Amino acid sequence: MLVSVIIATKQRPQPLYDAVQSVFQSTYQEFELFVIDQSPDNASEVILLPFHSDPRFHYLLNRRPGFGAASSRNLGIAASHGEIVALIDDDVLVKPDWQAQIVAEFSADPEL
Repeated sequence: MLVSVIIATKQRPQPLYDAVQSVFQSTYQEFELFVIDQSPDNASEVILLPFHSDPRFHYLLNRRPGFGAASSRNLGIAASHGEIVALIDDDVLVKPDWQAQIVAEFSADPEL
């Protein structure tokens, strides 16, 4: 099962980097990751350059004035292809088995 991980962010490059790195350190590797950045500068994009070469990583900009995190999450969801969508904040460090646990729950109960 493909998991689409969505992270909305604004002007928090270091916590964002740590959050993205924690997703890539997951034991479950069948995922795509969308970072939707509302920052007025490119600090987040620059700090995330090490991930840009991974085809699972997607960096999108959302610089529309007056639109908040929900708008960014919706952009990420619209771009995603996963059977499961997981939203995390830009300051969250996920545990290595978090995606595997999510997939196990959905696999155990097809009605979810």
